Amino acid sequence: MENRELDDFNQELIEEVKEYASEHSENTESAFTSVFLSYLADFGESKTADAEVSYCMKESEKFKVNAYAFSEYFQSLTLIVSCYEKNGKIEKLNKSETAKICRQASKFYKLCCSSTSVLDEMEESSNEYMLYEFIKENKDKIENLYVVLLTNKLINSDLPEDAMINKTTVKYDVWDIERLVQAVYQRKEAEKLVIRFKNKYKYRLKLIKIPQESDVYDCYVGYISGECLAEIYRDEGQRLIEKNVRSFLQATGKVNKGIRDTLRSNPAMFMAYNNGISTIAEQVVIDENESTDDFILIKELVGWQIVNGGQTTASIYAAFQNKVDLSNVNVQMKLTVIKADEQMDTVISNISRYANSQNKITMSDFSANDDFHIKLEQLSRRVFIPVEKGKPSQRWFYERARGQYSVEVNRQLTAASKRKYKEQNPKNKCISKTVAAKCAMCWLRHPDIVSKGLETNFIRYSEMIQAY
Repeated sequence: MENRELDDFNQELIEEVKEYASEHSENTESAFTSVFLSYLADFGESKTADAEVSYCMKESEKFKVNAYAFSEYFQSLTLIVSCYEKNGKIEKLNKSETAKICRQASKFYKLCCSSTSVLDEMEESSNEYMLYEFIKENKDKIENLYVVLLTNKLINSDLPEDAMINKTTVKYDVWDIERLVQAVYQRKEAEKLVIRFKNKYKYRLKLIKIPQESDVYDCYVGYISGECLAEIYRDEGQRLIEKNVRSFLQATGKVNKGIRDTLRSNPAMFMAYNNGISTIAEQVVIDENESTDDFILIKELVGWQIVNGGQTTASIYAAFQNKVDLSNVNVQMKLTVIKADEQMDTVISNISRYANSQNKITMSDFSANDDFHIKLEQLSRRVFIPVEKGKPSQRWFYERARGQYSVEVNRQLTAASKRKYKEQNPKNKCISKTVAAKCAMCWLRHPDIVSKGLETNFIRYSEMIQAY
């Protein structure tokens, strides 16, 4: 990626952090953590979903945590540690520095698991003590610890090796400035998934093509192994189910618990008890040499999306993470390859509406591409903010996809055009869809929902919109 793109984005990020710190009376590193996490929430990064910013640090004990997220269903804890450089110059972190920062968070967890801990002596009202108490209370439910480093520096690909703390598996991940910029600038391309079954997953996806002629779509039916589906979900996460009519949170409903219990105790019966998944794709790549009149061997799917069966997919992934044996688990699968691009949204909507559903559909995953957000974006680009006197000169900038504002600013070719664009669309008039949902839910008097975090609040807001 070009240095100019990184430098421009980093400057915008630093300005955003300054504004956030000023508005929320936070230190710059906590503000950086909050801003960075809001990007990850919009990208659908599941490990950091609904993370709670809580600055914990003790130099003498060499531990540091900036935020945490806990999932009881996935039996995982994420500890987030930040490394923020505010001088505007993009520096590099070498392998030893990266490992040192990451292990500050795992050191905190290790102290929490000790029978006698220095954390017992800390002030009970401190962030360190409260997080310590939270982890102690839930440590029997934690099988996986994820340590995620957030930084606006550059790192190489070397991360600490997976480790064990008592019986907990520790895994490390990093989001540096380059990975963040790639996610923002390449979001449109990233939305079109390419799943390489044959080359990447070494899986022979054999389906039956339904013998009918249509200018709109081709249809295939068959099954996919639970292991392969879990591996794809591990790699692609929420991107795989962006167009799903559900938003999977945890196994609290009777059906989700049924899926979980079947996977654990009677996996061979999963195919009989489960309705499977309905999927769509824009293009299918067939292995002509290994296909027959009866079965089609699919090498790749372009733009693959699970439009019905998100709960099934996420439940299988949860079992996979918890090392449940999935060798006997297969999932019924229907694939609709849509040939008419102009009918894509209509077909997806109708598949979601008419497909057999395991639960009553009460939530809608309003992703960045939904009509509601596209309409708001269009309005924000052409409607000027009313003024008391004179000619209106500014507009609100509705950011339906995180990072859109920076992308639009940096698309301007000259310094003068960038300045003019910022004058007409000032940064302090930029509002993301999650913040818009937060403001709306405050106005509608739902502080109990707003307090649960941007992602959970956004899902509930989307549900209310759907009801209207």
